[in-house]
Amino acid sequence: MKNYMTGLVVALAAIAVTAVTASAAPFNGTAGSFSFSLDDSSPWGAPSVVGGLGNTLLFNGAGFNVDSTGVSNPTFNDDNVEITVNSNAGLAVGVINVTAFGSLNLNGAGSSVDFELTFDVDDLDTLATTSQDVTPAGISFPLVAGQNSVPNVVNNLGFTAVNSLDISSILGFSGENIMLDLRAITEALGGPNNGTSNLQVNVSALEMQFFFVPEPATLSLLAFGGIALIRRRR
Repeated sequence: MKNYMTGLVVALAAIAVTAVTASAAPFNGTAGSFSFSLDDSSPWGAPSVVGGLGNTLLFNGAGFNVDSTGVSNPTFNDDNVEITVNSNAGLAVGVINVTAFGSLNLNGAGSSVDFELTFDVDDLDTLATTSQDVTPAGISFPLVAGQNSVPNVVNNLGFTAVNSLDISSILGFSGENIMLDLRAITEALGGPNNGTSNLQVNVSALEMQFFFVPEPATLSLLAFGGIALIRRRR
């Protein structure tokens, strides 16, 4: 595999979500261990609840593209989706997994594409916040045709983006009610002599997965109950 091949996955272990089409209005729903809402219109649209535990949200859609012909016609997209997650009683978000899949094309030396995926997580109860950049494995964006072992013509090169965030290990996070802001930036620039490039992110393959742990108060009750049981046996 050449060094411009990639695999990019974002993991948020606590709840799983897959994103896709565009939505014209806010959307509210329930899943196996949480309820959720999209606070504003999203380029990925309203999700379906999938997965064995029902903790994965799947957005169905065609995706979005950026295309460019020549250096005078660059294209740029900056899309984001905000999802509020409210854990069921006695539970809290632990780890979050996010996975994105896409493909790209380059035609002509100097043509380039760029892709960035980031996410912010805010705890709505404690106001704690954290942010992560998601960087692809095995590929270094921006990708420029004719440079760093990238050929002048690249056809339908697939890539995967992955990351994982364990908010249960971050000081100040309760994880009971959080807001997740996922942002994808794509850019294409054609090279000289009418070179063309495009970066296509298939949003139907954007996945956010959540895994839950007992909330701190529940753990305290369990611990107290265990101590009481030990004393009673004595």
